[in-house]
Amino acid sequence: MICVSLQEKNFQQCMELIRRFECCEIRLDLCRFSCNEIRVLFASHPRLVATCRPTDTGDEERKKILFCAIEAGAAYVDIEMESSLSFKMDIIHKAREHRCATILSYHNYEYTPPATMLENIIEEGFSHGVDVVKIATYVRVERDNAALMSVYGKGRRLIVFGMGEKGVITRVAAPLLGAEFTFACVDDDSATAPGQIPYKRLKKIYQLMQPDSSL
Repeated sequence: MICVSLQEKNFQQCMELIRRFECCEIRLDLCRFSCNEIRVLFASHPRLVATCRPTDTGDEERKKILFCAIEAGAAYVDIEMESSLSFKMDIIHKAREHRCATILSYHNYEYTPPATMLENIIEEGFSHGVDVVKIATYVRVERDNAALMSVYGKGRRLIVFGMGEKGVITRVAAPLLGAEFTFACVDDDSATAPGQIPYKRLKKIYQLMQPDSSL
């Protein structure tokens, strides 16, 4: 499944965008919607991911924002691994009350750790009782891709891929190896992370990979 990451600040345009895709991540830290708008948005689509990265917004405000999304019907809520334990547990508890799947995310914008360290990160992530562990690291050399892809195939709910130009292949391969989904952007001008592929381009890649494709 492809999850389109959205940072559209105009509420009506964001509402129009989510109708176009099967699954969307709403970057609430970038959209800056009101709680009422968040409730309307997340009640209108069955597969939305609520994400609110740390910026100039404090934890209490972020928690309020994510609670609004969870209570309105978010399918997933994304929490940063480096967040405080109390913040993580409050979000996880609220998500369980509303049958919202929890994603614990590790991001490294500098490099990709070795496979053994990636495994440790995954183990630590699941120790919090979350449903999915996400790892996104910057790919500097081709062997980083091999390290990232090596963690699949063990029956765990994961989203693992590389960022940057050299990591693009992992974004394509991730769902084929068992990832919960992979991320795409609406177009070349709306990427929310390095190396995101526009939705139409990624969709065409998967179509071309089908054995009976006539493309």
